[in-house]
This record gives sequence, C-alpha cells and structure tokens, in this order.
Amino acid sequence: MYSVFNLAFVLAVALVLGGPVLVAPAGSSKLSNQEKDAILAAHNAARQNEVPGNPGDPLRALEWDDGLAAASQTYAETLATTKCTNGDHDPNRGDVGENLYQSMTTDAQASPRIGADAVAAWVAEKADYTYASNACKEGAVCGHYTQVVWRDTTKVGCGRATCTANEAFYTHWVCRYSPAGNVNVETTKPY
Repeated sequence: MYSVFNLAFVLAVALVLGGPVLVAPAGSSKLSNQEKDAILAAHNAARQNEVPGNPGDPLRALEWDDGLAAASQTYAETLATTKCTNGDHDPNRGDVGENLYQSMTTDAQASPRIGADAVAAWVAEKADYTYASNACKEGAVCGHYTQVVWRDTTKVGCGRATCTANEAFYTHWVCRYSPAGNVNVETTKPY
C-alpha cells in the first residue's frame, strides 16, 4: 500500500521527469461491486429506455463479465502508463467490442469520474444517431452509443486507471462487450 508521502513522491518524480504515472498502484484501481452495479445499471437503463426506431422486442439486459472486466482493467492500466493523455483502441482485443472514455482535471483533490459518467457520455451520442439511415449526423460520433445498445451483445466488463501528466490527472475508462457490436455497420443496424 502506498502512503500519502510515497504517492506524493512518485507523482513529484513523474512530473519532474515529464512522464505519465499510474496514480494508484497496479491492481488497486479495480472496481468495487457498487461501481460495477452502477455501470451495469447505466448500460441497462440505456437499453430499456426508448431506443429510437427499435422494430423488435425490448433489448435484453446485459450481464457483467469478470473476464471482460479483467481485460478492460489491464488495458486501462496500459493506457495510463503508456498513453496517459490520449487513448487508442486496443488493436489486440480480439473479437470483443470496446468503448473508451477519458476525463481530465488539474485538481489533485477531485475524485475521478465514475463509470456511469462514461456510460452517460456514450449514451448521449443517441442524439446524433439516425436509425432509418443507420448513420451518425455528419461530423458526429455515435458508435459508442450503438455498441451500448447492440441487440446481440449480452455481456460487458469495465476497468479504470488514473495517471498524471503535465500537471493534470487523467482517468481512463475501458468497457468491453461480447459479442462485439458495430459489426457490418453498412448492412446491419444495432437493433
């Protein structure tokens, strides 16, 4: 366990050297059961609420998957240690879907954004998605939303890691989905 002094020392060294540092020691960023429940509830609320254009039955609730969560946690920690100020999708994630979210603050006392905030940001893309054309508004992004509501997806697992760079604190959220959504989007609608 890091003491406040040790953590402050690690942060000071990282800032002097100019490199990103994982704020919490490896493994300590794992989500609590309460956080998992909140993330799952946010996903399932989006799937139960009005889904514009849904021609079929209500979307099935997602289940939490510990394997997806472990892989998400590992990748969140990778982003925090190698790409603190930005995040790219994991090219080695295999056949699972992936949503990424990053928040930043310069307030060392601020709590990291919660997982439900990440899900809310993805679901807000609903306003930029048109079911009839199966497309996003020009210049907009809506693939995070369509992954959340992809009919065939049944499982989700998420992870979080926080790092510092350039006197700012970054939180990376990674959620992975199985089966993956956004498959054959030219011919397949999410639901």
